[in-house]
Amino acid sequence: LIPAGEFIMGSDDTNAVERRPAHRVRITRAFSMGTTEVTVGEFRSFIEDTGYHTTFAATKVRVWTGSYFEYAPDARWDNPHYPQTDNQPACCISWLDAVHFCNWRSLRRGLTPCYTIDGEQVRCDFSAGGYRLPTEAEWEYAARGGPASRGNRYPGGDQAEAVAWFLFNSGMTTHPVAQKTPNELGLYDMAGNVWEWCWDVFRAYPEGAQVDPTGPDPEHLKNTAETSRLFSMGDYRVARGGCWQTTFRSLETTARVRYDIRNKLLYGMRLVRTAAAE
Repeated sequence: LIPAGEFIMGSDDTNAVERRPAHRVRITRAFSMGTTEVTVGEFRSFIEDTGYHTTFAATKVRVWTGSYFEYAPDARWDNPHYPQTDNQPACCISWLDAVHFCNWRSLRRGLTPCYTIDGEQVRCDFSAGGYRLPTEAEWEYAARGGPASRGNRYPGGDQAEAVAWFLFNSGMTTHPVAQKTPNELGLYDMAGNVWEWCWDVFRAYPEGAQVDPTGPDPEHLKNTAETSRLFSMGDYRVARGGCWQTTFRSLETTARVRYDIRNKLLYGMRLVRTAAAE
């Protein structure tokens, strides 16, 4: 359980323009967040129960062969091109796969699903009782440690090797969840292992304070003339936390990237529920 509170999101102390400007965000509703990323075993249960067919990347993707990267368009959750167990984080999960998984888990637990899904058009009812992806603000607030934050560079500490599986210690594979030091809230692998999808469409941060931000409306963006690289159309969503293939900068609590909702190679998920629904 992560209590409501305020924090400074983003950072002005960086050359990464997508992390600026730093701005105050207030989270008004407590929420529960998964202690770990969704595992292979959990995702396997979803596939076996529903027969769901995962999406495929819109472009070629690359995997590590042991000495170099090669294109592997067939990479998927049960064939990531490295050995995995059911206790490793589910990977090769697209954003679209993730929202379908959320609805399935909600129904399995007798909860009202948050998402209305029509092909690639997805709407979220944040007042519903089910599972969902965190908003970008919820993710960063939790990664920083919420009200218990010690201001660490990475979620859980200032030494990357202690808190994350990443380029320099992963052996180019994911690892079972909850092996590294958790952050102040007891959340594991908020840095490293797999990139974690958030709900929000990727866009430049707004100026000024925000309350419970959920990102821009994707349909509105598609009907505007905004063309800056920081103003994505609705097919690009935020991913956070870095992964087993990234370096130090991607592990920082403020690091953010954007990816197509169909892209899948490096991405997984961590679920939340609005606490009022508990």
